[in-house]
Amino acid sequence: MTNKYYEQTKRTDNWLASATRFVHFGPDKKAVRGELFNHIMDRQETYLARGYSQVDARRCALDDMGDPNAIAAELGRLHRPFWGYTLRVSQVILLLLLIIVLFPLSDYNLHAMTGIETNWFLDERLEHLSKPPKPKDVTTERRQLEILEEFDLRGSANLPDHRLTVPAAWLERETVYDVHKNSFEKQYLVFYIRAATWKFWAPSLPRDRMVSSNILTDSDGITYSDPACSKEGDRDFTCAAYLGSAGETWYEVRLTLSASPTPAEVQVPDHLTVPVGYGIQRLYINFEEGVVS
Repeated sequence: MTNKYYEQTKRTDNWLASATRFVHFGPDKKAVRGELFNHIMDRQETYLARGYSQVDARRCALDDMGDPNAIAAELGRLHRPFWGYTLRVSQVILLLLLIIVLFPLSDYNLHAMTGIETNWFLDERLEHLSKPPKPKDVTTERRQLEILEEFDLRGSANLPDHRLTVPAAWLERETVYDVHKNSFEKQYLVFYIRAATWKFWAPSLPRDRMVSSNILTDSDGITYSDPACSKEGDRDFTCAAYLGSAGETWYEVRLTLSASPTPAEVQVPDHLTVPVGYGIQRLYINFEEGVVS
């Protein structure tokens, strides 16, 4: 009986394989095969209840199921793989779109909105920035801002997960007046670093780890440090971070070239070396030649 039952079991497997051979989409094939097998078992139980042996009950159940070739043709017509694969691809695309849309919330804006802490920007709330502001002169009763020179910088530098460019840079002079009309003048070299990546899962670096904790050096050997992180530089600079689109972060760097009660002539350095990304990599900005590398 054991050999006969084995033969009927093998016959069942062959029957199921033949009946589902035209169902090519994997998940559908598995589901249809399981449903057909359940029908066979139901019929087998009916024959067992009538007193049939296991072997005879299985044989009669398979005979009742009919020609597997005819069933295969009908199942192949009903279960075309195109719709199954279309559904699976649509699910993947929807998941990717959802990740891309939600990605800007994965930084410390999420912390600001929900109180949930992440591993990234926890020290401040970032504002959004689609592109750097266009520099322009501003005059008020107590303040005057003049744009002295703009720089067109080409090229880029690469971090392991981000590409760095400097789309905007300029020299500005700010004069502030007190109530007695006494003036105090500062001149700044301002530039925006854009860090972009297609790896939406790669976290952006907060400003202190990207720029602020490092010492910048210009072509004249003058060093710059952010007073919030270090006081070792000859002059000060500040850095602010902004959220761009998905996979994009902006860093506004403002170097103090002069600060004096009287107007002073300022020479923009030929080039500037900016350690970035924990100070491991270097961003080289050549203002004289208009090149970033």
